Amino acid sequence: MALDARVTGATVPLAAFDFRWDAETEILVGRADVPSGGSGFTGSWELESELGAVVTLETSGGVLCGVEVVVWPEVEESAKLVAPHDATPGRVVLVPPDDAPSGVLEIDTPIAAVAATADALIHLVFAPARTRVVRVAQNVLADLDSAGRLTGLWLVDLPPFPQGG
Repeated sequence: MALDARVTGATVPLAAFDFRWDAETEILVGRADVPSGGSGFTGSWELESELGAVVTLETSGGVLCGVEVVVWPEVEESAKLVAPHDATPGRVVLVPPDDAPSGVLEIDTPIAAVAATADALIHLVFAPARTRVVRVAQNVLADLDSAGRLTGLWLVDLPPFPQGG
């Protein structure tokens, strides 16, 4: 399921998400500061697949500012995985349904993950049919379909997973 979104121009240089692994739980967390003042939804978008994967997206004033992979989907490895180079800079503003509660939205959607062999690059996919890529941070790209809906995320230059986890 693609998530309704709109893209706004990036008026300041894009920050990088600060990614960290929790070795004990294998949770990957990334956050970035975004300009305040947006009037959109501030809260969590909890994406859950029927196979048990959980990815949480954080928004502030509607702007995507965080991602957390809580329960990993089966990760396919690909030595040929390369992030798109044609991404235009912008801010992805997620648009909640009209009847959305405040705080946390729970959304059922398929979740797939492909990682480069070194795990420094992970592509999370929520829906097929990417037609456009937006660079929302120095190290995060967003896939959008022809209707402008969010269909996936590219997490780039991730820190190595801590040994012993």
